[in-house]
Formats: sequence, C-alpha cells, structure tokens
Amino acid sequence: MKKVGKSANGSFRWHSVTLNTEAEDEDMKRDAGKYGNVYRELLNILGSDAAVRKIWKAFAGTTVNFPKRLYARDYMLEYIREHMYDMKPSEIAKEMNLTERRVRQIMREIKEAENDEKENE
Repeated sequence: MKKVGKSANGSFRWHSVTLNTEAEDEDMKRDAGKYGNVYRELLNILGSDAAVRKIWKAFAGTTVNFPKRLYARDYMLEYIREHMYDMKPSEIAKEMNLTERRVRQIMREIKEAENDEKENE
C-alpha cells in the first residue's frame, strides 16, 4: 500500500467555520452547481467556497477516510475518568458516541486500575 504524504493533522487547526448571511447562502446555492458531487456536499456542510477550496488544495487526488471514532482513545478515557461520577453512563455514551455497555466497561477498567495503584502504594 502506497502512503501519501498528505495528512489532515493540523490542517484545520486555526480555521473556524462561521454561519453564513442570507446573501452568502444565495451565492452558495448559485455556486454549488459548479462543483462535483463531493465538493457540492462539502459546500453545503461548510457553507464556504473558501473552505471547499482549502480542502481541495490539501487533499485533491487523495482518498480520505473518516473513521467512526472521532476522539482519540486517550481523550476518551480521560473524559470518562473526569465525568464518571457526575454524569450517567448513558449521557457519556451519547457524548462520546459509544454504547452504554462500552462506557460501563471502561469505567470498570478505570476503577480496577485505580484500585491496583492504591494496592501498589
């Protein structure tokens, strides 16, 4: 498998998405016809011709895959650790896009690790 030198890491770090005015929405609808299907969808989601062009410049010719898991494992574990006593597992599951069963499993693993640390002290 050939690795491509382009990566999304940091590409969008300082760029924010802003809501369009009605005039911009009209311009966007008019301009949408000039784009291919994927870029038309991006224009509808991002709402900015400039944002679509940035993505095109960064990733043209590259196949981009968006994994279902949005958050890194370390962040997910830290989030659950911080909120396991003040949020319901169902709320955490919804926020992290996990099943409630998986959240409970991770909570149990965190508690076991904390108990092991206490025993080793």
